[in-house]
Amino acid sequence: MKRWNRWVKQPFLRAIFELPWFGPLMGGVMVAIILNLISETLAELWGVKGVIIAVFSFVALALLIVYPYYMLSQRKRLEPTKIISKGNPPKRKGLIALVSREPTLLEAIRYHEDELKCCWLIVTQEVKDRGVVENVRKQAPEIHFEERGLQDEYDARECYAIVRGIYQDDVARFGLKPKDVIADITGGTKPMTMGMVLACIEGEYPVEHVPAVYDEELKAQKPLEPIEISYDIPQR
Repeated sequence: MKRWNRWVKQPFLRAIFELPWFGPLMGGVMVAIILNLISETLAELWGVKGVIIAVFSFVALALLIVYPYYMLSQRKRLEPTKIISKGNPPKRKGLIALVSREPTLLEAIRYHEDELKCCWLIVTQEVKDRGVVENVRKQAPEIHFEERGLQDEYDARECYAIVRGIYQDDVARFGLKPKDVIADITGGTKPMTMGMVLACIEGEYPVEHVPAVYDEELKAQKPLEPIEISYDIPQR
């Protein structure tokens, strides 16, 4: 099943969404097969008139399939995929993420997937009950996931302790060094973000954020590639 997801299912779904011609091509093939069967039936019943009806039906259905994909591809060309003025982080073998929205977490995983070995997910019970963690696991079966439950989403100290513990204790168990693991501050509550940031500043660990495209109501529509959060704390 893992090989099926990795080598068949995921490439097929990615082709549908990323290649503007793939969807119309597959749709056209299916429509051609169906209409071929229908035209044969109509030809037997109504002769030439049936064939003409089948041809017009084919053209109409083809336009209905192709036009939406064309408009979607045009819109995607205008949408940004990254923040040009900010640099992307180097791809890491480890990722620590505050979990809330599934799309942003998947974007972070997708970005690092060529190198990513292990991903630590810091989750509240509410987020876990929504099935976010389970869905992410299914979509990235080749990655090892570790869950760290957070009792209080407004307790910055608890989140700080979890992140600090991962870097100091867990990272080495997987043959990694702290510099191999990046912390993603995108999800979670602001106190959770504060706890993660404090732990990273203290240990000088790398930090990233997954920005997004927002609509007129300021609702996130599409996550963009992660950007590295640089910080330089002056020594006293």
